[in-house]
Amino acid sequence: MKEIYQQTVEEVLERVNGKKSGLTSEQVKRSREKCGWNELTEGKKKGILQIFFEGAVYFPTAPFLVFIRLIQSDKAGTIS
Repeated sequence: MKEIYQQTVEEVLERVNGKKSGLTSEQVKRSREKCGWNELTEGKKKGILQIFFEGAVYFPTAPFLVFIRLIQSDKAGTIS
């Protein structure tokens, strides 16, 4: 069987038992009662330090380089 992205529209609609006109209002209502709304919940946001140290896992020298840059800019009297 071909991958779904290799199939024609008609083949995909047949595979998922769909039609070009979409769902009826009644089908939408039943689907929402059964599965809920198609929404994502917002996850917990990461703080700047957490992002910084997670990046250090992939780029171990990053914290050191940032620290050096902060020292250099402090000596110059500006942070850019």
